[in-house]
Amino acid sequence: MTLNQTSPDPLAGFYALCTVVFGTISGVLIGLPVALMQGADISQPTAATLGPLVLFGIFGAILGYRKRKSRAFFYLTIITVLLLTSTLATKIG
Repeated sequence: MTLNQTSPDPLAGFYALCTVVFGTISGVLIGLPVALMQGADISQPTAATLGPLVLFGIFGAILGYRKRKSRAFFYLTIITVLLLTSTLATKIG
C-alpha cells in the first residue's frame, strides 16, 4: 500500500447502522413526552399514545439514514439519547 492510498474504515458500516438506530431512539424519546402531553396512558397504549412515538421514531430513522455517514451526527445522537434518557428517568422516578 502506498502513502496516497487510504484503507477503508472497517467500522463504517457499524457507525452507519448505529446512527440509524440512535436516530430512531432519539425520535422515540422525543415523541414520548409529546404522547404523554396528550393525556395518553402508557400502560394501555392507544393510537394517541403510539401515533407520536411511531411518527417521531420514523422521522428519526429517516434522518439517521440520511446522515448515516456523518460522524458528527453519530456523536450528536449518542449525546441526545443520553440526555433525554437521563432527563426522562429523573422526571419519572
